[in-house]
This record gives sequence, C-alpha cells and structure tokens, in this order.
Amino acid sequence: MAEAALRKLDRGLPRLDMRSPALIAKQQPDRSVLQRLRCAEESRGKAEIAAAALITAARRDAERIVRAAKQKADRQLDQAAREGAKIVADARHEASAIVHAAEIGTPIEAPKVSIHSIICTVAKRHGVSPLDITGPSRAMPIVEARHAAMVEAYLVRLDLSTPQIGRDFGGRDHTTVLHAVRKAGVYRGERKA
Repeated sequence: MAEAALRKLDRGLPRLDMRSPALIAKQQPDRSVLQRLRCAEESRGKAEIAAAALITAARRDAERIVRAAKQKADRQLDQAAREGAKIVADARHEASAIVHAAEIGTPIEAPKVSIHSIICTVAKRHGVSPLDITGPSRAMPIVEARHAAMVEAYLVRLDLSTPQIGRDFGGRDHTTVLHAVRKAGVYRGERKA
C-alpha cells in the first residue's frame, strides 16, 4: 500500500534526467540544424509562391500582348480591306466612264493614274508599307515617303485639288499637301515671287 501511495506521489513530480550532460547533448538533435532545415523549408515555400506569382504574371502579360497584336493585325486587315474596296470602286467607276464614252462615241482618254498606285510605287521606292504612308505615323522615313507621294500625286493628278489629295492620304488636311509641295519646291503653274 505504501508503494502505491509513493507511485501516486511520484506521478505529480517532474522527472529528473539522470544522464550526463554530454550524453544528453549527443542524443538530442542539433537545434541549429533543425532551425536551418525549417528556414530552408520556409524559404523554399516562399520561393515556390513567388515563382507561381511570376509565372501567372508572365502568362497574363503574354496573353495581353497576344490580344494587342491580334487587334492591331485586325485593324490593319480592316484598313487594307477598305483600301482594296476603294480601289475596286475607283476601277469600276473608271470602267463605267470608259464604257459610257465608247457608247456615245467620244474619244477615250487614257486612264488616270490612281492615287493608290502612286502611293504603292512611292512606298516600294522608299521601302515602307503603303499603309504606313496613309497611316498616322510621324517617323521620319515614313514622313519623307508620304511627302514624296503627295508631291507625285500633286504633279501627276492635275484634276485633283489639294483637299482631295489630302483625303486620299488618310484624311489629312490640304495644308499638309501644300507643305510637302512647297518643301519640294514644285509648283503646278507659274511660280509666284
């Protein structure tokens, strides 16, 4: 009975380790190693989270860039389709004028050079796209090509006024055409002093 009472008392007391401090240190894992392992695991987790965030951001940016490129290509395609339709309409108009002249028996004039063909020729000569010439860009090589095309249209198409030429060059003002002509030093009629 005394043993049971002693055991009962013994349960509440803290246990004393009877091992030597050297043995205790040897048997316990190194706390600094455990801390380094925990830190490495935490930093690996943080790195994985950061990498996932970077991958998500890169995907989002790539999708945005692809969408923007598709929209730009669609706009250029639409503009090319409009210009193509305009060329076809001009050609039909000129063809109907030729047919009408032939029906009445009047002499047929040589077909006039279209503004679009002038733009294409000058664009090829300057190494730029016809869409660039009629587009909004103000880059120096494109502006030079645009001015050259305006001057050529001004000299070849005497039946067109400067506002009409400006409209054919992407809706530009007639003063833009006049600037290109004056810059080139070319005039249709007599030069005024």
